[in-house]
Amino acid sequence: MTKLKLAQVLVENGLSKKQALVYLSLVECTEAPASLIARVSGLKRPTAYLILEELVAAGLASHIKRSRGLQFREVDGVIQECVDDTHHRQIL
Repeated sequence: MTKLKLAQVLVENGLSKKQALVYLSLVECTEAPASLIARVSGLKRPTAYLILEELVAAGLASHIKRSRGLQFREVDGVIQECVDDTHHRQIL
């Protein structure tokens, strides 16, 4: 599934477009600071940071304090659950 289709699936499951972009950037980067996630997602760093905190609050991401600063990572399995749910709805 392409990144654009995955973003659409995430939006259909309740995320905003920016949240979907940031989440997919987290998946791509594995673990990264907000500045890198901002670069990968094409958003400004303050916007990416706010969205990362929203994703953490929603349980879709986590953060870890490292010596080089706060690092964010995605919570495993969220995309697969969304894809499975979307596929199930299409069948019905």
